[in-house]
Amino acid sequence: MVRRTNIAVCLLGAFIFCAPVLGEVLPSESLVPVTTKGFLSIPSLDELKSHWNETQLGKLMKDPVMQLFMEDVSKQFRDRLNQTGRQIGINFEDLDSIDGGEIAVAVIQPDGDKTQHAIAFITDVTGNEQQTADLLSKIDKNQLDKGAKKNIEVTTIGDAEVELTSYETPHPKDETITEYSYYSVFNNVMVASDHYQVTLFILSRLAQQPAETLSDVTAFRESMARCEKASEELAPHIRWFVEPFGYIEVSRASKQGRRKRGIDLLKVLRRQGFTAIQGLGGHINLATGKQEILHRTLVYAPPVEGKTDGEAKDKYKLAARMLEFPATADLKAQPWVPRQLASYLTLNWKLRDAWNYCETLIDEFIGDEGAFQDVKNSLKFDPHGPRIDVDNDLVAHLGERVTFFTDNVIPITPTSERMLAAIETIKPELVAATVDKAMQSDPTAREMTIEGHRVWELISEEEDFGGPPEVNLLPIGFDDEEDLEIDEEEENGPLFPNKVICVVHGQLIVATDVDLLKAVLTERSADDPDSLTASTDYQNVSAELDNLGAGEDSLRSFSRTDEAFRPTYELIRQGKMPESETLLGKLLNSFLRAEYSDGPRKQKIDGSKMPEYDFVRRYLGPAGLYVQPEQQGWFLMGALLNKESPLDVERVADESASDIDPIQTD
Repeated sequence: MVRRTNIAVCLLGAFIFCAPVLGEVLPSESLVPVTTKGFLSIPSLDELKSHWNETQLGKLMKDPVMQLFMEDVSKQFRDRLNQTGRQIGINFEDLDSIDGGEIAVAVIQPDGDKTQHAIAFITDVTGNEQQTADLLSKIDKNQLDKGAKKNIEVTTIGDAEVELTSYETPHPKDETITEYSYYSVFNNVMVASDHYQVTLFILSRLAQQPAETLSDVTAFRESMARCEKASEELAPHIRWFVEPFGYIEVSRASKQGRRKRGIDLLKVLRRQGFTAIQGLGGHINLATGKQEILHRTLVYAPPVEGKTDGEAKDKYKLAARMLEFPATADLKAQPWVPRQLASYLTLNWKLRDAWNYCETLIDEFIGDEGAFQDVKNSLKFDPHGPRIDVDNDLVAHLGERVTFFTDNVIPITPTSERMLAAIETIKPELVAATVDKAMQSDPTAREMTIEGHRVWELISEEEDFGGPPEVNLLPIGFDDEEDLEIDEEEENGPLFPNKVICVVHGQLIVATDVDLLKAVLTERSADDPDSLTASTDYQNVSAELDNLGAGEDSLRSFSRTDEAFRPTYELIRQGKMPESETLLGKLLNSFLRAEYSDGPRKQKIDGSKMPEYDFVRRYLGPAGLYVQPEQQGWFLMGALLNKESPLDVERVADESASDIDPIQTD
């Protein structure tokens, strides 16, 4: 049995510490097989480091006040990455020492077999021959000290003889598992992998032997070409690509297959047509002169061929037809959106169509054809239910714009993050009547009147009112979340136990907190100082997105990163990070959890070494993103700006005395 490899962590390590473009050899995408499911490349490590040091984040990390904390954090990440890379025996410091050009990492599904997995590092070591020899000697000693069995094989590739060194190493905690690793240096390129055939494939490509590679994958080619077109000759510091469904399969294979038993969302999504998303890839640049970080991404999802007559007008099949996000010329923040928030996102979505198209998805999820219609019939005809026709009394009156935003409750606790969602309505009075009728029949609902508006508060009592299983859809590659499944044996409560509902400003609004809802009830104009649209940082981000090509968009977002990151930072200072309920907190907890631990991790970072957050927030600027639909999918572009925006600095200075965001001061 081959030891499982946490692929996401390897990718993260390469993302942070590595570099692509292999001198005069073939580009890295032409060296890895067509079955590559994840790919990351950095053309120049030195250039990446240089630009990182120019960013405010880079300066923050180098500030003497942060040194003790950064040393502690670096040790935790280094230990985690090195533990994961034990099988290949290379850590990020090693890669740094032998960098001569490109360093690339690829996650591969050998032979397209979903039970197999492989990872490969490709490093141009031109000019670093001695450092490479020293590294291989270090690897050799470490492997032999672990009791590895060493083998040296000389193989002929083309006209050249190539030496390939391999190790068989017993797993330190499970004697039934054997770890394999393979190393070779050929034509100034070092190859390291945990799969024999993958290693030989890369070596054969270095010898110019013909074969299909990642560069032949349409989704990869299209994503790189689209981002290059948008870059206007700005060379990327990082390139990346993921084929989502294959990547999940490789992640599972690296963990010896699925560990849970329940609903396999991967299979469900495949059968429901979501494989129309063939891949996503992009470019990332640091310190461009205008932005701290600039990123471009193409989600490659071309129209599906061979649809039935009933699906002729749609791009995709079955439930994937829900993926329709029409563009509009105005997705700026609505006047009722309050100034004091941490993040804001708004999008256009064909909700009424999506509601109908989700029927097959819900039926398969429940495991009973017709279940979706049964639920609707129960809501309509059950004498003990609300007696509402969801299709005609609610969904028929919904518009196409959906808005989300978050803020934080001070002082920070694990549950400080509050959320609000709003759906545009066509006939708000009819939607309000439907909501009232539904709430009046719900024993957990309490009616309130706030500023003349009827508000309903729902409080779920877990002992009496259970909720559906919580679905984890976090980015793949982080322990259990990567399995994309729901365990039937787990009992999870509602995702949002407490919620408040109101119809106001032509919106159906659901919030997780009454006070957050109160912030949107007041009528405002676009230039009202308490509106987000009047905030200077929001205006600067919007202007920068316009400069980057925003216009006819299907989605736009805005984030005050100093507020978005505040809960995570403060919880680390308090020693409560493992209890975090924020998305960022969950991702970090999953990454830092011990490899063989299934329970909550113990915080290892000493929060007492961290400075007050008011010091850190000075380095964290606002960010934004836009998405535009295209024939081949969706194109995303976004940026993180300096804390002091490069846009309209003189106007900002003039307004600084009267235009200070309340959320920016304590």
